Amino acid sequence: MTRLLIKAVSFAALISCSLISPVSFADIEEIDEIIAIVNDDVIMRSEMDAKTREVIRNLQKKGASVPPQGLLQKQVLDRLILNRLQLEVAERAGIHVDNSTINRYIQRLAKNSGISVEKFQTILERDGYNFAAFRENLRKEITIRQVQNRQLASRLKVSDREVKRYLAKQAVSGGRSAFHLAHIYIASPEAASPDELNTLELKANGILAELRKGTDFSELAIAYSNSPQALEGGDLGWRAAEQVPSLFVDAASKLERDEVSEVLKAPSGFHIIKMLDYKGETKHVVSQIKAQHILIKTNDLVSDDDAITRLEQLRERIITGKEDFASLAQVHSDDKATSTKGGDLGWVGPGELVPAFEKELKALKDGEVSDIFRTPFGWHVLQVLGRRDHDSTDEVRLSQAKVALKKAKLEREKLLFLRRLRDEAYVEYQVDKY
Repeated sequence: MTRLLIKAVSFAALISCSLISPVSFADIEEIDEIIAIVNDDVIMRSEMDAKTREVIRNLQKKGASVPPQGLLQKQVLDRLILNRLQLEVAERAGIHVDNSTINRYIQRLAKNSGISVEKFQTILERDGYNFAAFRENLRKEITIRQVQNRQLASRLKVSDREVKRYLAKQAVSGGRSAFHLAHIYIASPEAASPDELNTLELKANGILAELRKGTDFSELAIAYSNSPQALEGGDLGWRAAEQVPSLFVDAASKLERDEVSEVLKAPSGFHIIKMLDYKGETKHVVSQIKAQHILIKTNDLVSDDDAITRLEQLRERIITGKEDFASLAQVHSDDKATSTKGGDLGWVGPGELVPAFEKELKALKDGEVSDIFRTPFGWHVLQVLGRRDHDSTDEVRLSQAKVALKKAKLEREKLLFLRRLRDEAYVEYQVDKY
């Protein structure tokens, strides 16, 4: 019923205009029009034109080639449709991004650029952006991100076996620690027939042939890629070797800068990657300190003065050699996690402890006992037991592998989510060429 009303209202508006103003069609200025019906909503030509202009501006700033207008508009319209569908999901789920969230996000953007919010707004408007429209677009982007996180987060579990298998595959990265890649993705529908897959593979090989002739990668990505990064020219940004999808690793380890891979086949479609840049393997060495401490917490029965007095007495017994630090920690420390180990904190690196504690730690020599000091947890006395430079490369790789696996799973699930969303939606193009 709603779709019929949309068409009826549009037709009635056109008739009423012609009755009120009896002029020739040649004299009528071009007006806005519906170019796509998406479920019970519509996308107007003005929306597509505004987004197209924004994409062109961004491409021109980067010095990138702009694809033919028709191909660019198709990609822009496809993104607008997917965004509209995700906003519908947000509305049904009651997801709403309030003004305070938008304000905080803009403040963070301005701060990261080293300017004030007022200056940030001035620069945007100088570059042709309406600030109110920028805020609204930002609200939509954050809303869509929240939709994706809510829809997909439950599926992002990573097992130890996956991590080990992943790290084994990353061993073939050719001594490269990070990659800057660009990507063209030709998606295949779920349960695609052999004929459909063959057609898509021919399309991917045709794009590869154009790349071999020297056609600009970003232009072809914008024109043909089904990746969420299509309108950015397929640029995936810098990623650690552990964060590159396993499908790409073998090819990426062999490509030199500006080289393009063969067509890579995957269950979800076909991929072509370009090596923009890479970095060599690096070691991760951190300075660590081994220490032990005694914590006294304050409460209704223990005041600050009580805690300080107790710790001063304990410190005096340690310094004079009357009792061992670890023995006193076992009996007196309120830190349940370390008291059974004699207050032993183990080897700790930068950023692992609260700033007040880390400051005291760094100021002490090996074997030295600190003065009494306070942190958000209570009052402390600590002793440094030793220092070392620790090669944490393996730990870093392990951590990065977990992040990479979650990110890869998120990207796969995101593509499947968007594909299902599009397949289940009612979309009717109002202009034949789209």
